[in-house]
Amino acid sequence: MTPLLFGRITDDRVREAAWVARCVGRADTAPLGEADLSALASYLTRRDAERGRVLFAAGKASQGVWIIRSGMVELAVGAGARRLVIQLLHPGDVDGDVELLLGMPFPYTARAVAGTQYLFLDEQAFERLLREHPAVARRWLSSVAVWVASGQRRIVGLLGKSLTLQVARLLTDEAVDGRVGCRSAPWRRCWACTARR
Repeated sequence: MTPLLFGRITDDRVREAAWVARCVGRADTAPLGEADLSALASYLTRRDAERGRVLFAAGKASQGVWIIRSGMVELAVGAGARRLVIQLLHPGDVDGDVELLLGMPFPYTARAVAGTQYLFLDEQAFERLLREHPAVARRWLSSVAVWVASGQRRIVGLLGKSLTLQVARLLTDEAVDGRVGCRSAPWRRCWACTARR
C-alpha cells in the first residue's frame, strides 16, 4: 500500500488516477474534473502480488475493485484436471466492480500469473467515490456498459454459426494487426498456439 504524504495527494498519485480514469471510460462522454481525479487518487492503494497468489476466489463476495497496473492475472474456473482459464487480465484491465455493484459472488478465481502490481479500491471507498462524485459514477457506468455491449455483440456474432466459424470469429476478435498473439504464460501451451501448428 502506498500512503499519502502528510495528508496531501502527490502528483504521481493524481497521474495514476488519470490512468485509471482512462481504463474505465471515455473522456468525451464523461470528463473528470480535478476534484474527481483527486478523490480517485486519495482512495487508490497500490499493491503487489507474487506469482501464484490468489487475488480473489470463486464463490466469494467482492471486497473491492482491482485495476491491473503491470503483470498478468488469470481468471479460472474449476480445479485440478477440470481447471479452465477463461480470461487473462493485462495492464489496464479492471475486475470486481460488476460483482460489487450487483452484490454477487465471483464466478471465477483470480491468480497472478507473474509478479503483478495492481491498484485497489476497497468496497467502502468505491461506494463513496460513486456516491460523492457523479462524474466518476457516470464514467464507471459507461465502462461497464461498453463491456456488456461488447459481450452481447460477441454472443450475437456467434449464434447459429458452426464451431469452425465460431472459432474463426473468436480468433479474429482477438487479433491485433492481423495476428493472434499468445497471451498464455510461457510455461503453458495455449490453444491458439497449438491450432497454428
